[in-house]
Amino acid sequence: MNNRIEVVNLAEIMPKNYVEYAVEVIVNRALPDVRDGLKPVLRRIIYGMYELKMFPETPYKKCARIVGEVLGKYHPHGDSSVYEALVRMAQDFSLRYTLVDGHGNFGSVDGDSAAAMRYTESKMKAIALELIRDIDKNTVDFIPNFDGEETEPSVLPSKFPNLLVNGATGIAVGFASNMPPHNLCEVIDAIKYRLNNKECSLEEIMQFIKAPDFPTGGIIVNPKDMKNIYKQGIGKVIMRGKHHVEYLKNDKSKEIESIVITELPYQVNKAKLIEKIYELSNDQEKVEKGKKIKIKAKIPEITDIRDESDREGMRIVIELKNKGTYKRVLQLLYKESNLQCNFNVNNVALVNGLPEDNLSLTKLIDYYIAHQKDVMIRKTHFDKEKFSSKLHILEGLTIALDKMDFTISLIRKSKTKVEAKECLKQELSIDDVQADAILQMQLQRLTNLEKDGIYKQVEKLNDDIKFLNSILENENVLIEELIKDLNMIKDKFGDERRTQLIEGEVINNDMLIEQYNTIIQLTNEGYIKKLRATSVKSTNKNRLKDGDFIIKEIKGTNKDTILLFSDKGNAYQIKAKDLKELKPGELGELISSYHDLDKDEKIKFIVSTQFNKNEYMISVFDNGKIAKVDIQAYNMTTKKFKYNNTGLMDIKNIQGDKDVFLLSSEGKALICNTDKIGVKLNRNVLGNIGIKLNEGFKVVAAIIDVTKDDRFTIHTEKGKEIRVLLDDISPKDDTMWFDYVYGKCGNMGNFIYNTRSKNDLITNVEVD
Repeated sequence: MNNRIEVVNLAEIMPKNYVEYAVEVIVNRALPDVRDGLKPVLRRIIYGMYELKMFPETPYKKCARIVGEVLGKYHPHGDSSVYEALVRMAQDFSLRYTLVDGHGNFGSVDGDSAAAMRYTESKMKAIALELIRDIDKNTVDFIPNFDGEETEPSVLPSKFPNLLVNGATGIAVGFASNMPPHNLCEVIDAIKYRLNNKECSLEEIMQFIKAPDFPTGGIIVNPKDMKNIYKQGIGKVIMRGKHHVEYLKNDKSKEIESIVITELPYQVNKAKLIEKIYELSNDQEKVEKGKKIKIKAKIPEITDIRDESDREGMRIVIELKNKGTYKRVLQLLYKESNLQCNFNVNNVALVNGLPEDNLSLTKLIDYYIAHQKDVMIRKTHFDKEKFSSKLHILEGLTIALDKMDFTISLIRKSKTKVEAKECLKQELSIDDVQADAILQMQLQRLTNLEKDGIYKQVEKLNDDIKFLNSILENENVLIEELIKDLNMIKDKFGDERRTQLIEGEVINNDMLIEQYNTIIQLTNEGYIKKLRATSVKSTNKNRLKDGDFIIKEIKGTNKDTILLFSDKGNAYQIKAKDLKELKPGELGELISSYHDLDKDEKIKFIVSTQFNKNEYMISVFDNGKIAKVDIQAYNMTTKKFKYNNTGLMDIKNIQGDKDVFLLSSEGKALICNTDKIGVKLNRNVLGNIGIKLNEGFKVVAAIIDVTKDDRFTIHTEKGKEIRVLLDDISPKDDTMWFDYVYGKCGNMGNFIYNTRSKNDLITNVEVD
């Protein structure tokens, strides 16, 4: 075996190597530093541009030049990763405050890629200079680059809170960071407040920072959740696009309702959103088991969608078929498309070189403040040392100027520069640095005007050093200087909030259901048919299975719940929206395709309800009793439940109190109102007496919510058919049947057909 090949145990070497790889990715690739908010590649790009002097006032340089600089000196990885990072820093739809001024095609909100780096140009934005300001004053540590031939900053001074205002995104090994951007003015105000109130609470900080502020604007609809998100460093920000409604006339002068979208949620691709809306508004086809299946459009109300965006701003126009439907369409768009989406906050950043998760807003501010204090102290030490060195030289010059003739005489008498230097040191009590400065002093500085200038410089330097000492010795002065810097940045770069905060209504599934009036038919053989009310015309032929007939027909809406009551005491629920919309010429659907019915079980009654307030379920039984139950007793989470069906003649939901017609087999009828019947909460209640029956008789017909326009046909044992119109004249002169049989619940009623005198019995009744 080749001696250069080393045999190792994979189980032993993998953990060690993988940990090293994970640490490298976490620290040097994927996660931002909590101090400057930059991942290494971004920091290297900013520093590389600084080194190339690509300042705002200088001409643009090719992006390839920058990428080459960064790759060659600091970032030994692929050029595409560097260029993509550079491009993103120039996109005003990606960063709240762009750091790079791009010239050329840098991509678009439609997802278009940037042009190749050989075509595009860029330079630093003014705000990017604030990231790197004072880097030449020993404000941060420098570390060797990958080959040890260069040095690079381990972090940038970051005079503005870049992590908070621009956010960050990164996926490492075992960690992922997704931090939202914020408004610069709000963040600076919060930092200033924290500087002056070290023990302030999160609630106090949130007086200034209420929620993220995204570069694309839009709307945040859950601002009430922000406190928990800022406290825990994790959570969900719900974003929506901004819209308004316009009414325009088409070619036929018909007014068209249109939804106009002017802003999108953060990171939403406009072209893909338009494509998705188009799919939702048109019928689609899919192949299943070799057959083409047509899928109806989820939002058929949309007739057209077009992108009218230009340099003035975004404008996506969605034309609607009918007026008054935009609210439902919006709710569907929120649910089915990225017009509403989430920004999943996950505050993870490097703190002291190690990843820290669940960073609260307070912690993020505190880490930034600590960094700025450190930068300010290091800068102050640097300036103090520089000023002290300069002062030291000037103090030597003032000594020489005070004894100008003596100094000149000493220098003239000296044979060499070295001798002159030693004489000056000895006679004037100065050191080497001061002596060198005196020897290098030009004759023009010996004028009175120049002398005064040197004295003033000494005075100013003493004042400056005194002030610098106050920064180092007094934290209040340090804080004042930090606030001064922050105010300058706020005044120069601050702007208005872009993202609106609105406590939006939660997507209500009922709002997503197309609203239209329905007719629900129940047939004798167990078929159910949902028809759009507008499709039912007298000329339409209603198709039924041979020998089948309709036993119940009710009106409702597509948002109702359909309750089905069987002859075995079972009640079933079906959402009207779940029933297939059919045409009169189509057969209905078997109820058994929605529910497993018991053997020989038949559905006898159906009710359509939305479980409204003051809505009751009225049940009429053959023993003459009427039950009045709050509709909520039928609002069950289960799709199947029990109810009292013993001798049930009819069941119907009513809004408020209504009149009920009851007819006994004896021929007596009574109309009474439900207002005197107590409301119960139990579905199995036996009820109150509606009509008092003589022994041996029962109720054979009931009409709940009866009116004077109702009519029916009575069938008797002897085969007679008696047609009754409740608005016809009764045996009592000038009184309609309706009024003739009207009375209180508990009465026996009046004869409509006197079975005693006819020696007959009523067997059944057909109600029109």
